[in-house]
Amino acid sequence: MDAVDVAIDFEGTGKMGVGEWWAADVKDHASATLLGRSFRWNPRAASQRRILVIAQHRFEQPDYVDDLATSLQGRVQGIEIMSENAFVAAALAHDGRRRR
Repeated sequence: MDAVDVAIDFEGTGKMGVGEWWAADVKDHASATLLGRSFRWNPRAASQRRILVIAQHRFEQPDYVDDLATSLQGRVQGIEIMSENAFVAAALAHDGRRRR
């Protein structure tokens, strides 16, 4: 199984965990609670930012993100929850700031 779905090496080191890396696991589950209860971060994905990216249509459902965050609470530490759109925008903005 894969460690993550997306890994961004902002400094071009070629080695995850060396330099600035963002790693994202992309999910599209109907039940936020079941996703939260079963989600685990793969420790092989050593990165400065660990992001759980939720399919946009799920992210926009009322209470989905709150239910997910509640289900993750106390089980998984240091994970950011973002929508697909927010993840792409954050990565592009960060890369743009670095290149200036």
